[in-house]
Amino acid sequence: MITNEEKHENYIRLKAKLKKSLVGEFWFEACMIEYAIIEDRTASILLHAGITDKGWEKKLSNKLNSIENQIGKKHPIIGKKVSLATVREIREWKEVRNETVHRACITKYDEDAIRVLAIRGKELMDRISNDAKKVSRAEKPNK
Repeated sequence: MITNEEKHENYIRLKAKLKKSLVGEFWFEACMIEYAIIEDRTASILLHAGITDKGWEKKLSNKLNSIENQIGKKHPIIGKKVSLATVREIREWKEVRNETVHRACITKYDEDAIRVLAIRGKELMDRISNDAKKVSRAEKPNK
């Protein structure tokens, strides 16, 4: 693992690259960065809510299932700070993103569809990042 400072530096680089990718219409790169950040933020939610300290070892689908399960159980932090709609929308986006990426060479390239996917991914990445911040702050009430 890396230090918090190194992680912060990674985020600065990734968000700068994401911005350039969206402006430059590099939709696949944007989707890859969004996916990576969503993976990290969902792991962070599980860590800061005390569910697991091994969230980074889980697949995104497992993290989403765990978060959704905790919302259903009315977990005192996740239940109040994480949007069930966001979790479900990320799951749907992930399925389309995976299908698009894994079938890119054997299906007709649809510029508009991949653009919409990348823009939607950015929106969902921002939403789950905000939820992760809420969870982190709730875990540390003196912040």
